[in-house]
Amino acid sequence: MKYPEITLRRGKEQSLQRLHPWVFSGAVAHIPDSLEEGDIVDVITCDGRKIATGHYQIGSITIRILSWEDTEINDAFYRKRLEAAYGLRQALRLVTRRGRFFARTRNRRLWRYGGPSGPFARHAFCERHHSSTIDSTA
Repeated sequence: MKYPEITLRRGKEQSLQRLHPWVFSGAVAHIPDSLEEGDIVDVITCDGRKIATGHYQIGSITIRILSWEDTEINDAFYRKRLEAAYGLRQALRLVTRRGRFFARTRNRRLWRYGGPSGPFARHAFCERHHSSTIDSTA
């Protein structure tokens, strides 16, 4: 899938080659005028090579990497990531057979965007602190 392209400054692809999940604003050479916050973008090196696909944001962290592969970012992409995250929690025995999370602590995070293996584009997270739940997609 081809998305709008954001071009990096020379040498700024090095952190991405080490699989760093963010592109900072200072690393960006060119952003298309038509981009809106929240758009999915391809990250391009200064010599024209695609290096990753990510989520564009206005701010110091300009791109949050979603995939290092040429992957379409759609509902199936997010569903697969959520299922993998839930499967890991099952393997670690952090959920019961009924699918509920064990209450080993009073605070627990169900999910959060955390780089290339994170499930959500807008670093969505849901946390439970004591008896209140925080759900955010900002």
